Amino acid sequence: MDLRSVITVLPCDGLGDFPTHLTERDSATVLHSWTAAWRPELLAATKRLPRVGSAYSPPAVENISGAVLIIPPLSDTRELASWREELAADSESTIQLVEGFEHRDKIIADLAARGLTLTPTGDRWAPEFYALGYAFVQAELLTRALSTGSIISLDELEQRAVSAAQGAVAGDDQQAEAGLRGVYDLLEQARDHSFAVRTYLLDLVLLSDPTRGAGLQQELDEPSPKSYLLTPELCDQLTDAPTVSARLNGECLVATCGDHQLTSLSPAAARRRVQQAVDAVAQHYPNGRPAFAQTHGGVPPRLSAIAKECDAAGLLVAPLDGVRPPAVEERRFAWQNADGEHTETLALAPHNAASAGALLGLGAQLSESLYRDAVSTELFAAWAGHRHELFDDLRRVATRSTLLGRLLTVDQYFSDTLGVAPISVVSDDQLAVFAPSAPSAPRNEEVLAGMAEYAEALVGLDGGPGDVCRSDAGASELATRIGRSVARVKPAGGKPEIRPEGTPEVQPEGRIVVNDRSYSAVVLLGKCVEVGRPCDLTSATLVPDVPALGYRVIGPSDPPTLAKNAPPRATSDGLQNEFFQVLIDPETGGVRSFRTQTKRSNRLSQRIGVRRGPRRVDLPIRVERDEARVLACSADRGATSVAGRLFDLKGGLIARFEQRYYLLARCNRLYVDILLDTTDATTTLDDLCLTSRVALPEEDWLISRGVQWTRLPTHRSSFAATDYVHAAAAEGSVTLAGDRFSEHIRFGGRMLDSLLTREPAGRSFHRLAFGLDEPRPLRVTLDLRSQYAAAAEAGCAAAIGESGWLAHLDCGNVQASRLTTKPLDTGALGLQIDLVETEGRSADVRVRLAKYPKAAFWIAAGGQRGGMLDLVGEAVVVPLSAYESRRIELTW
Repeated sequence: MDLRSVITVLPCDGLGDFPTHLTERDSATVLHSWTAAWRPELLAATKRLPRVGSAYSPPAVENISGAVLIIPPLSDTRELASWREELAADSESTIQLVEGFEHRDKIIADLAARGLTLTPTGDRWAPEFYALGYAFVQAELLTRALSTGSIISLDELEQRAVSAAQGAVAGDDQQAEAGLRGVYDLLEQARDHSFAVRTYLLDLVLLSDPTRGAGLQQELDEPSPKSYLLTPELCDQLTDAPTVSARLNGECLVATCGDHQLTSLSPAAARRRVQQAVDAVAQHYPNGRPAFAQTHGGVPPRLSAIAKECDAAGLLVAPLDGVRPPAVEERRFAWQNADGEHTETLALAPHNAASAGALLGLGAQLSESLYRDAVSTELFAAWAGHRHELFDDLRRVATRSTLLGRLLTVDQYFSDTLGVAPISVVSDDQLAVFAPSAPSAPRNEEVLAGMAEYAEALVGLDGGPGDVCRSDAGASELATRIGRSVARVKPAGGKPEIRPEGTPEVQPEGRIVVNDRSYSAVVLLGKCVEVGRPCDLTSATLVPDVPALGYRVIGPSDPPTLAKNAPPRATSDGLQNEFFQVLIDPETGGVRSFRTQTKRSNRLSQRIGVRRGPRRVDLPIRVERDEARVLACSADRGATSVAGRLFDLKGGLIARFEQRYYLLARCNRLYVDILLDTTDATTTLDDLCLTSRVALPEEDWLISRGVQWTRLPTHRSSFAATDYVHAAAAEGSVTLAGDRFSEHIRFGGRMLDSLLTREPAGRSFHRLAFGLDEPRPLRVTLDLRSQYAAAAEAGCAAAIGESGWLAHLDCGNVQASRLTTKPLDTGALGLQIDLVETEGRSADVRVRLAKYPKAAFWIAAGGQRGGMLDLVGEAVVVPLSAYESRRIELTW
């Protein structure tokens, strides 16, 4: 077989344009097609390095005599089809096409069938040369990203690679080894010339069941450095598998709590959970205390102090559930605890080791890390036995060279990097942490029917001695107040009425509404149009002044909420209600002025902004807005919409936008819907991020972010808040909540940008809620979340206008975030309430109920009962530590 060159034809313009943003299947095909060309027999025969050919501009037939062209399926183009016709017309051509294969083994088998001589020593060395091909293309991508172009000396590299291939084919292992070492030396020199930064690779093995399966056995037999992630539950299984346990004892083990949501626990409860995980793994880890990995549910406050108290060897924050890792200047940093001590921490998003796309794009990712970090680190993770077969190429490269990073275990990494970046010290209040918002409580027909059963139990209709009502009113008076009936509630789902035997049927005259928040609030009745979208504020029925953890019966139509001769609630220039007045900016379409009816000074302004690049640099824009439209102006609400377009200063369209403003009757919240559309954008600028920009008055505002987190400095580049942002000054406060809150940027003394998440389709929707002078900021978030599951309505024969409470809390610093019913195994009904302490003060909250319960329990994280609560007097006593969340269950 007369070979002169090997060319891999790809949909690009050459090696400098090597494709990396491909589907998973195409990524694997590209790597297989390119690395197959580095088979030692091919290098020895051609005495040349493989080349990349363009599927859009195929080489002239007369210039590639004796060439082998590897053409994967994704390279089929019209230009290549025309080139094939030209090649077919040349009867003397010695060009050979290897087409249609997606795996390198099939490519090599096809070449062998055409006359390529394969040798046993070549088979033995082939994986090393495949890895060399992978290293070469990653080095090209890396050096081109770090400089103006390739700086690799191809002539000298070609000479050393061919020498190594000839030694491999001839069975001269010493020559092959020396040649490979020489090639890697040149590649390392080229990378260090661009950016000399220490680089590390970590390989994290996830385990589902360590006691069986070939996956774990495969990982244990593979000798490269790796770390195994273990939960306490998996450690219990290891106790029953001594053989597996013995083999793991010699490996690096990392403790984790798995998918347990530490962010929903108090610091004390989170510490117990982490201590349990570290202690369980330490029993199987004779080399010392393991590191701890937080992988699910975001990062809880004080995690650094918790890891330090549990004597973890280090803290790895590696979200496996898609939540963004903490936003920090350096991903390898020392997390400073409140007591001044440090916890060695690494926080980054892991790459999928089972993905060919992650392997193909490593060079581009590594270039960003080299620019940003003093200690460049990349983490790969996958289930045991499920790493992509091409991952072995990366392992071989990391074993032979530091080109793409030194492969270490987690323990070795924390030991090797200790003190490497002494300036990278981050404290709690500087850490931008992203945690998922808690899901809204379901409030559908079944839940409302359960409320009806619960209300029936309150009245004590069966007359038993345990049904004596312990509320302020007697049982008969309470029954009269409820109209004798919440017992006759008929859910919208068509379930039978709930009423005592012998009671005549009463036709429903009104509707009962239940408020599951621990403060009096406006409850919305209606349905959400789409899953994940809030209810429509222009059409949902508003039920104001529903008692805290109570109910109200309303009539077929809503009572008027606007006095005679009052000004309209909405115009094209602004909105107003009993609490606020909002003026719309005539230029930007944002909020020009937001103020209370009692204090006429402006409290904030708002508009859409644009930032660019990884450092979120502010981008000057031009706004074109349309005429405002009044969406609703009635007795119970006002709504106005403003649409427009955002342009860069060169005239390129960035996005179309619409902002809808809502003020509801008797509701001290301003709601803003932001709709963005970038599908027809014409701007040439990339990496743009749209924001909601808020300008506060010229004062020294103190900003805090959600429950448990300390106040932030007056100015910093980035922070995160998933619950709310609260800005306080001597004259009052402003609270901002969002449906998909994540990253925020504070700049100057009075400006705050909240980054708006963009959907892949180019369209996105966000709802924001603003509160002024709110003493309990979490209530703004709870009001917003309640709109994502609008309350169902049910007919009720009770007297219209009647209301009452079902439960009552006596601590203002404790909020109820969820209330629902649960059928018990006994056939009875239980009531569950989620409580959260919001001000950092421990409390023994007393929960009073309209009917004295038989028993009360606190519910553990897994949903099982964790222990009984004390019943003192007429209340259930629930002890809560600072910032603790706890679910309780009450039964009758």
